[in-house]
Formats: sequence, structure tokens, C-alpha cells
Amino acid sequence: MLWEILHHKNLQAYYNLLEVLEKRIPDPNLKDYESRLIHSMYLLSENLARKKGMRIGKDGSIEPTAIFIGHHNIEIGDNVIIGSYCNLRAVDEKIIIGNNVLIGQLVSIIGANHICKAKNVLINAQGVESKKIIIHDDVWIGSNSLILPGVTIGEGGVVAGGSVVMDNVEPYHIVGGVPSKVIGKRSDA
Repeated sequence: MLWEILHHKNLQAYYNLLEVLEKRIPDPNLKDYESRLIHSMYLLSENLARKKGMRIGKDGSIEPTAIFIGHHNIEIGDNVIIGSYCNLRAVDEKIIIGNNVLIGQLVSIIGANHICKAKNVLINAQGVESKKIIIHDDVWIGSNSLILPGVTIGEGGVVAGGSVVMDNVEPYHIVGGVPSKVIGKRSDA
């Protein structure tokens, strides 16, 4: 039903959901139905994440389509934007995101990986290895990027879209590629 609502195929269901959401989270500044529905969905998804133990700072924006696993291990700073269909998975270790961070759509930040060392044991029987991921302040992660376990992205770092980040990113460095490598540095304006 939600799919139909979001794609306006079932207009009456759309308006019915909007009425329910408006009663719970009214915002008189938003005049048209679509803006009010989208605003309500943002607030509901952030409130649900907080109830599950995720720490979220103020003045940010998390797309309702973002996926979070291990809410209690995820900390998000102030003024952070997390784009559509992002995937953050913090199994046993934390994912810490600083302030003023931009995360483009379809970014995956994965804090655990399957162990696959023993060839005589099924991979799904070998467990997972978790490592902390830290993303410092003023970082931009481009769309479709993958941040792997144990990575730290330094303050002011930039990850080009479509990159696979396996190693730490130094402050104010720009990385890109698969696997990522340094492709530039930010400088004073």
C-alpha cells in the first residue's frame, strides 16, 4: 500500500495516510499535500530510529528510505544529510558520523564482514568480524560509495561517487576509485 501511495496510484489511500500523519505531526507551514506527507514521513522515520536507540543530532535530514541495522550502535551528529536508499549496518561496533556530513544516495556503510578463511567450513558458519567506522566532521561521501569495516574518514575528507573505501582517508584528502586511492586534496579558498 505504501508503494502505491508514494507513486500516487491510489490517491484516496494517499490522502487517508496524510490525514493520519497530520494529526500526529502537524506542520501548518507546509501547504500542499505532497510536501506535508513527505515532511511527516521524514519525522516518523527519524523518531522510529531514535526509539530504537540511534543517536541523531539536530538540523539534519535522513531520507525515509535509508536502512539502519544496529540502531543502538549508530551515532549521527548535527546537520547531517543521509540520502535515499543508504544502508548503514553497525553489528557489534559503532558507526560514528560527525557534524556537517553529506552522504549521497545509495551509500553503504558496513561495519561488519563475513569471515571466510577456512575452506572446509561454510562461509555462513564462520561468523562475522565487526570494526568501528568513524566519519569525522565536514565529510562528503558521494553516491553509490561503499565504506568498509574499520575505516576512518578524516575531517574534511571527500569520497568520490562509486568508490570502495577500504583504508583510512586522511583529513582534507579526496579519494576515488575501486579500491579508493588519493586523487586530490582540498585547499584553502
